Order: sequence, then structure tokens, then C-alpha cells
Amino acid sequence: MSFLKSILHLFDPSSSEQEKSGASAPPPAGTPPSEKTAQPQKATPDERKQRRARADFIAGQAAILTEQINESLKIAHNSVNPETKVFRLEFARTKLAQFQKLAADNPGLTIKNQEGVKAAIDQMASEFTAAGYYAQADASAKNSARRGMEAAGDVVSGLKFAATMQLRTPYRVLRRHGEMHYGNEPPPAIATKIWMGVWLPKIKSLRKLGSDAGEAPMETMPSDIGQIPAHGGDYLMFLKAVRRVVEREDSTQERLAALEHELAKPEWQDFCGKLGGRQAIHAAFFPRFIDTIPGLPKTMVNYFGEHGLTTPEKIMNVPDGELLSIKGIGPAKLKAIRIACKHAAAKESELVDRVER
Repeated sequence: MSFLKSILHLFDPSSSEQEKSGASAPPPAGTPPSEKTAQPQKATPDERKQRRARADFIAGQAAILTEQINESLKIAHNSVNPETKVFRLEFARTKLAQFQKLAADNPGLTIKNQEGVKAAIDQMASEFTAAGYYAQADASAKNSARRGMEAAGDVVSGLKFAATMQLRTPYRVLRRHGEMHYGNEPPPAIATKIWMGVWLPKIKSLRKLGSDAGEAPMETMPSDIGQIPAHGGDYLMFLKAVRRVVEREDSTQERLAALEHELAKPEWQDFCGKLGGRQAIHAAFFPRFIDTIPGLPKTMVNYFGEHGLTTPEKIMNVPDGELLSIKGIGPAKLKAIRIACKHAAAKESELVDRVER
């Protein structure tokens, strides 16, 4: 479980020092001299204080997320309870997504080895699936829901399916959100993986329970953009529109073009912004292959891109000695690169298809 050590360095405290100090960044390479000499307006003491306070707050949030991810992965690895293992692993995945969004919203943060950590989580999920942990956890959740209904008696009117409101949730699951199930028989299996959604007891309204206290305020549910109405609202419409596009049987490039067309619609701009922008959404479904190689730093990714090493096939054709001559690539990184190329589904594609149906 060496990746548990690497995730401890997801948050790079030094990356926030510039924001804390209020110093301006050096001009980009190629900036004309006239622009390099332009001095930004000096920040006031109050502005610097606000910057420092914000940087400290962001650093604190990052540290909390790092601890939550690391602790959850340790529990997922060490627990002997299938339900605990699965819950903790998916909790870690959700927190990593939150960390990535925090970094996207705050350029002062740097996530180290995020692809390596994500790959490790995916690998653990594959191992859990093969071991039957997800199936056991799903069965346990269904039994708990059924027992809850039986114990609740007249208070519960039935079971209601709640889909996970995230980009990765398949369309077939999203379209069943809010579906009701009545009776004592187990509900239908909609979510093939426990993270996709769950059946929850539906409590009868206060009026039906004989109370005149008035109805409770509108319920909400979590999503990858924060709390949304429990019925899904406009965000569910957005997710379904996106999933209909990315789950087509077209080529990766055709689906990517269709996705860009869908995301450009005015009604989706707010959601795109909250998810880190259109490019971030593209990368969630169709990341560049070189961005998915575990442990490959950004400088090396850029080097590969600049030298046309953008597909598994092209990288596989480069001799070991030539790759080892690149600064920063040693035997361990070379092995990781070779393994990533070997297991790539589309050897001639620059993009990876991560759409799960």
C-alpha cells in the first residue's frame, strides 16, 4: 500500500506561500519587455491580510481533505467488513474529487501525484469487485433498508431510489432517480456498484401521519457541486444530458465534439463553472493518455506532449535507453510508463475512454 504514503503529499504547503505573501508571479516566458516592466498596483495592508487569511483557510481545507483521504484508504485496506471497505474507498474517491476541485479553484494549491492516487483507488476498487465486496455491501444495504421498513411500520411509505449526483454516474442509473418501490420484496437492482445509488426509506408526510405541524422544508441531497434539491432539479437534467452524449456508441473524438457542443449551451454554464470548466469535464471522461500515467509529473507530461509522445503506441516504440535519458525518468518511472502503455485499451489514441455505462 505504498500509495498511502504518496497521498500524504497531495497538499503542498509551499505552493501557497506566494499567495500568502501577496507577491506577484514572475512574467510568463516570451512576455515582451514592455509588459515585464509593468508593475501591479501594490496591495494595501488590509488586502494582504485578507489574502493571508484566505490562503490559510484554503490550506486548512486541503489538509483536512488529505487526512480524510488517507485515513479512509487505510481503513478500506485494513477492515475485514466488506461494507466498511467499500464505503471508505468510495468516501476517499469523493474527497479526492473535492480536493481536485479545490485545487482547480485555487491555483496556489498543487496536488502531487493525483493521477497515481486515483489509479491506486481504481485498482483497489477492481480488487474489491473481484473479491465480491461490492456485491456483499450492496446486499447488506438492501437488507438494512428492508429491515428499516419493517421496523418503521406505518411511518415509512416505501423505498425511494436516490442516484449519486455525479458526472461519473451512468445515465441508466440517473434516469431512475426518485423511483419508488413498495412492499416487502427486495427492490430492483438499479445500481450495479454501491456508489452509483441507494434505496432509502421514504417517510410519510406529516399530514398523513396525523400531524398539523406543517410540512418540513424542501429536502436536499449532496452532489459534486454541493447541495441540490432532493429531486435533482436542473442539475439532474444537466447530468442526464451529458451522460446521453458521452455514452453514445460513437468514436471518442465524435463524442468529445458532441460533449463540447452540449456544454456550450447557455443553460449549463453555471454547472460547468462549478465543475472546474468545460476542459475539466472533458478530462473527466476523456483524459489525455499521458495525463493518466501514474506518477508522471507535469513537467514530464509536457515533455511527452511537446515531443509527440502522446499515444501508448508511440511511447512503446521508444527504446528504454532513450526514455531513461530523459531527466526525471528512472527505472521505477520507466516501469510505470511501460505498464500503463501495456494496459491501455486503445494503443493508437491520445485519449482514454473513462465512460462507465
